[in-house]
Amino acid sequence: MDNKYLEGLGRVIVNFSSLEMYLSFLIWRLMETGLELGKIITCELSFQGKINLLASVYKLKFGIPKGSEVDLLIKRLVKAEEDRNKIMHSCWLIDEKNKKTTRYKITAKQKQGLKDNFEEFNTQHVNKIANFIGDLTKDLGRLITKHSP
Repeated sequence: MDNKYLEGLGRVIVNFSSLEMYLSFLIWRLMETGLELGKIITCELSFQGKINLLASVYKLKFGIPKGSEVDLLIKRLVKAEEDRNKIMHSCWLIDEKNKKTTRYKITAKQKQGLKDNFEEFNTQHVNKIANFIGDLTKDLGRLITKHSP
C-alpha cells in the first residue's frame, strides 16, 4: 500500500477523532451541566449514542425542523460514522503490483447470512471520506460557536 493511501487512511482516523470530540463538546454546551459532568455523561457513550443524545437535547431545547441545519448535520454525523466504520472494520487487500486496493469485509447478518464483501477503494475515495469528516467537524465547530456564551 503506497504512502498516499496510508496517509488518507490516517486522515480518516484523525479527522473522526476530532469530530467525536467536537460532538461531545457540543453536547456539554447544550446540556449546561458543567464540563466535568458533561465529560462523565459522554465519555462512555458510543458515537451513535452521542448522536442520539445530541438529537434529543437539541430537540428538547430548540426543536429540529426537518431539513434544518441541525437535521442535516445529524444525518451527516450518521454517514460519517458509517464511512469511518467502512475504513476501520475492513481488511485491505493490495494486488501484487500495488496498483489496486480492495476493501474486504465479512458479514453474517440475519437476513443475508454469511457474505464476503469486496469493494475497490482508491486514494481519492479515501481522501473524499477524510475531507467529508473534516468538513463536518468544521460545521460542528460553527454550531458550537453559535451556542457558546
